[in-house]
Amino acid sequence: MSLKVDGSKYFWYHHTNADTFDKVDIMEFNRCVAAMAVMAYVVADMDDRLPR
Repeated sequence: MSLKVDGSKYFWYHHTNADTFDKVDIMEFNRCVAAMAVMAYVVADMDDRLPR
């Protein structure tokens, strides 16, 4: 599993002095958090363990 997001603006600020939380699109962030929460819930609720 992975979270695929639009990375077109990722390197505008990544690892620069401007790389601060105020650059985050709060709605996109909320959607990512929700998607990761759903994935965690599904994996935690599985009968079988994930392969390693």
